[in-house]
Amino acid sequence: MMSCLSRLLVKALVVALPAVTLTAMPSPASAEEATLSIRPQTWAYVSSSEENKAHANEDGHATVGLQGSYTAPAQPESVRRSFFGYDVSALRGKTIVKAELTFVPVDHSCDNRIVGFSLWETGAVGEHTTWKHQPEWLRTLGATLIPWLPCSQQTDYWPFVMQPTASVAEAVAGESGLVTFGIQSLDEARPTGRLLLENNPELRITYEAERRNAYPKDPRLPLAALNPTAWAYAESGHQNVPHWNTGEPVPVGSPDGHRRHRSFFRFDLSALAGDRLEEARLWLSRADTCRPGEQPVEVWETGDISEETTWHRQPQWLRRLDAYTWQSCEDSGASLILDVTEAIRQAGQDGRASVTIGLRSAAEDDPLGWYSLDNGPRLDVSHLPPLSKPSDLVTDNSDRSWPAPLPGRIGPFPCVRGEARPYIPYAPRPEANVPGGADLRWARWQWQTLDGEPVHEERNGPGYGRAYGPRWGSDGVAYRWRVRSEDVYQQVSEWSDWCEYVVDTTKPGRPAAVSGTPYLDRQPAGGPGVPGRFTFAPNGVTDVAGYYYRFSGDASWTWVPAEVDGSATVTWTPPGAASYELAVVSVDRATNRAPSTASYHVVVADGA
Repeated sequence: MMSCLSRLLVKALVVALPAVTLTAMPSPASAEEATLSIRPQTWAYVSSSEENKAHANEDGHATVGLQGSYTAPAQPESVRRSFFGYDVSALRGKTIVKAELTFVPVDHSCDNRIVGFSLWETGAVGEHTTWKHQPEWLRTLGATLIPWLPCSQQTDYWPFVMQPTASVAEAVAGESGLVTFGIQSLDEARPTGRLLLENNPELRITYEAERRNAYPKDPRLPLAALNPTAWAYAESGHQNVPHWNTGEPVPVGSPDGHRRHRSFFRFDLSALAGDRLEEARLWLSRADTCRPGEQPVEVWETGDISEETTWHRQPQWLRRLDAYTWQSCEDSGASLILDVTEAIRQAGQDGRASVTIGLRSAAEDDPLGWYSLDNGPRLDVSHLPPLSKPSDLVTDNSDRSWPAPLPGRIGPFPCVRGEARPYIPYAPRPEANVPGGADLRWARWQWQTLDGEPVHEERNGPGYGRAYGPRWGSDGVAYRWRVRSEDVYQQVSEWSDWCEYVVDTTKPGRPAAVSGTPYLDRQPAGGPGVPGRFTFAPNGVTDVAGYYYRFSGDASWTWVPAEVDGSATVTWTPPGAASYELAVVSVDRATNRAPSTASYHVVVADGA
């Protein structure tokens, strides 16, 4: 039949691992977790050889097992047990995920050998705890078997980490918030030596914590960082004394359970006038140190403050907006992040230029509700500017040029209306600036005939500041176009002004007609130095805007605009007696070139 000791050793082997980690009780999954590390509030050990002697909170080591050395037992024979009490009340209301209790040995010599020890939840210990008056050993929480080889420092097996998660969770939920653990050797009757441990084992508790989202839900929106334009605080101990725009830290709550403090900040919202205010967070850095178990700080919208604000003349507390509740001292404990969206959004809707925010403790008579904050709060406001009317309109800026040898850049064509509307030799691509708003914007384009008949509408994008429309138009048709911007926030801008143009892709159908005097075509006349006048006519083409011409020997083409009747006259003086060719190309108002070149031959007679 298996002995009691054997059964206990088997149990130790089952629950112990080289890292001595016991299985934690299941807990709900949490996206955010925090940890709190605490040391014993009190500790004690008891000795079987000193049944009525208390050993509480002594400077020595915590000891376990039968005392003495590996070779010589203690005289008188003495068995020791140790206890550690923890205050976990700071975590009240939190969901415990895991608790780890770490025991660190302080001596690894051959004189410190033990088969293992068990961890228990016990009753509370105090300054009168003795062997004869031990706390009740309530339930075993696990054990660890130490496979110690003779005179070998088996560092792979320590420190010893156990997980009393269930006991800690129950203590957190309990009224006292206290939990005590006891350890004893797995075999107190066997002379296997003692085990010395540090007397302040760390209890590391992992719990679910609310992590405030420090940034807006929509990162695409602009974020305005506002500092208060004025601040004041009121103190119950000096109820008629104003504290206005001082340079001291911002007080909230009571440092001693008697004097109470409340603080107020005014923020100027005029720079955001006209914008839709989406989210607002008040940031306050701490001037004090985070303490586990702190009481909540409430943030309110209040009436306005002035240099006469005192405890007796506080502004009206209008509505509670949010509260900072202690979650962790690791990172979020360095700042208070409070959601004041409701007040800021309402102020924007009402068109108010400022808003006042007040801070007060939810437990004004509790020192754990006391906060000292840096004198530099910041209000981060996520805001949506309205979409502005499109501007900098251009009907086309395609940067085209006619091919050589004739010169000529096509466009750009500005936004114009009336008789100045451009004639364009292709379907143009309009463009415009679409300012305002946030993030990407779409552009909605509309085309109509000049008498207002709709012909096309199209939305394209998304994009940023500059929008480019599709090409649109048929030969010989006059249009007007306009544009507006739209975004994902259901904002729609005002329509732009109208811009007009005519598409003209038809080239002049006939070459120019050319005549000259005194130089007739192919007829000798004049002489060197005798100027000639040459007239270019549209030859039945109704929209000729001018002509390019060049005499043989010229390095480049010359442009001459047409008169109202479509004709143009130039004067040319021959440099010598010879035959010269005059080439002329008619160009219409859309800069289309005639497909054929008119040729005129000038024969300059010898003046001798």
